[in-house]
Amino acid sequence: MKPLCKKGDRYDTQDYGPISIISVFPKLLERLMFNRLVSFLYKNKILTGTQNGFRKVKCIETAVQYFIEIDQEALDKGIHLIGSFIDLTKA
Repeated sequence: MKPLCKKGDRYDTQDYGPISIISVFPKLLERLMFNRLVSFLYKNKILTGTQNGFRKVKCIETAVQYFIEIDQEALDKGIHLIGSFIDLTKA
């Protein structure tokens, strides 16, 4: 493991996060497993249409658009809304 400055001040230890330094073979194995897992999830229809993370053709814009559409429908029906937003950039 090696600490890497994620963003911000290089001298602030809170801005650092660990990264692992691995060889080519484990990276290839990781990619193979990722592809198999994604293939399994698509084939068995485990992911919903609203799942945006780690998917092709999905991005923050599609997630925000869906969120706004749901909010507008709820407001039109007079339903109260509560939102919870979490920033995971340093997670």
